[in-house]
Amino acid sequence: MLEYLECCAELVPWLIPLAAVLGLLQARGSHQPTVRRWGERVYFAVFLVVAQATLRTMWANDPCWLLHTASLSVMVVGGAMIAIASAGSAGSEQFDW
Repeated sequence: MLEYLECCAELVPWLIPLAAVLGLLQARGSHQPTVRRWGERVYFAVFLVVAQATLRTMWANDPCWLLHTASLSVMVVGGAMIAIASAGSAGSEQFDW
């Protein structure tokens, strides 16, 4: 199974952030609940992949662990933005400040 993935190994560092950004834009930009859920699922699936990569680089004491940790922290902020946007669109009456 991994032999099939080796041909795309050079593209993975570019595809993972692209999938995260597209999922985030889909989750924030759509007004249909099913499309928003799909965007959220894509974003959080990529989030789990990045978390696994971060743990692997930290476990192996790889020099790029700081870069992976920074990208994971940016994705946490993005996840918070999705949660705030979803709560705001569900009912803005709970956020009347």
